Formats: sequence, structure tokens, C-alpha cells
Amino acid sequence: MKEFIKNVYVNHPHIKFIGGCFGEQVIAETLGGKVEKMPHNPAIEKCLGRELIRPTDDFYEQDFVKKYMADNKLTKETLPKIVLQESHGDHVVSLPEGGTLLCYSDSCNVEVYCIKNRVLCFQSHPDYNCGLQ
Repeated sequence: MKEFIKNVYVNHPHIKFIGGCFGEQVIAETLGGKVEKMPHNPAIEKCLGRELIRPTDDFYEQDFVKKYMADNKLTKETLPKIVLQESHGDHVVSLPEGGTLLCYSDSCNVEVYCIKNRVLCFQSHPDYNCGLQ
């Protein structure tokens, strides 16, 4: 899988990447980042559930965020809180070269990252619905 990702990234620059959870991790590791097992944290007992995601200043500089905020007449102060479904086993501990941290949380220092306008990755599970706790 890593060979395939690297090949597409290097040889097909018109193709964009999006990765969630394992996808975030394997893309990060393939492109030079580092992934490790999640350390045990007694303050975060549940392995699966909703978590508050905290945007960085770089989050607000992304074109898709600026457009969403403009279209909805939102500011940093009025943007609704971001709460996503989480289930952690591993996590990205260092970004690939050129990576920009967009969001973090209490359980994970790298919740969302991007590489220019080509890669968007997130630790959360958009495939899980809000009924999972």
C-alpha cells in the first residue's frame, strides 16, 4: 500500500489524497511522518466516542474553511464547535515534510493535517454516526 501511495504522490501530482484514521496514518508514514501506538491516558478512558477537536490558526487559512465561513457568515468566534467520532489505537506523532497541522484534541496532537492543496487527513471516523458512544 505504501509503495502505491508513494508512486501516486510522486508520479501523479494531479491526484489528491484524503485519509481518515488508518488512512491518515499510512499517508503520513509513507510521506515521511511518524506513527506510534497511542499511549495509555487515564484522563481519556473511552476508546470510542465523541471528542472536541480544536482548530489551529492554520485551519482558518484553508480555502475550504474560508469559503464555508464566508458562505455561512461565520467568524472564528461563531464557528460551531467541531466534535468528531474517535477510536484511537495509533496516531501520527510527526507530520510529513510540508505538512500543516490544522486541528488537535485532548487525545491526539494531530487530528487533522494537510499538505498544500493536495492531501487532507484526519484521525476521526466520519464513517461512524453520532449514535456510537
